[in-house]
Amino acid sequence: MILIVKNANIRRKGSDLIINWGDNMVRQVSTLDLELLIIVGNNVSLSSEVINFLSSLNIPILIHGRRTDTILVTPFTNTISEIRRKYYALDEDSRLLLARKFIEGKIRGILNVAKYFSYIDKVVVNEFEVRLKARDRKSLILEEAELSKMAWEELRKFMPKEFPGRKLG
Repeated sequence: MILIVKNANIRRKGSDLIINWGDNMVRQVSTLDLELLIIVGNNVSLSSEVINFLSSLNIPILIHGRRTDTILVTPFTNTISEIRRKYYALDEDSRLLLARKFIEGKIRGILNVAKYFSYIDKVVVNEFEVRLKARDRKSLILEEAELSKMAWEELRKFMPKEFPGRKLG
């Protein structure tokens, strides 16, 4: 079930959610049936206990606002301390693998933005393989710098000529 809530107060009672709209309009919803909670507008109140409870059940929360939408899903509700603790528990090879994946994603993201602009401006973007081969931290940093420079050169084709670049000052 997808639950859409507007102008209400949401609280937890056991494994159920209690939605109160005022004027004695109350509904009890079992979280066993709940797949998604959609909050519409800014007149809905719920406690962090409800958010944590839904997160523990892997039930996403979508907040639909006037200008933006926000989605709260379990991977994004982890605290920074949990992420840091998990990172420190990794061995060096796993850390290197994780760093390589992040860097590859960064470079591919820059190239995707350049490809998007190439469709609009009809400018050719030179694509290159983004595959990091570094076996240690120092060589990974050097390889990332080289690939970043190449990716920024492709993206720079769409920047104004007076754009100073990534350097400050």
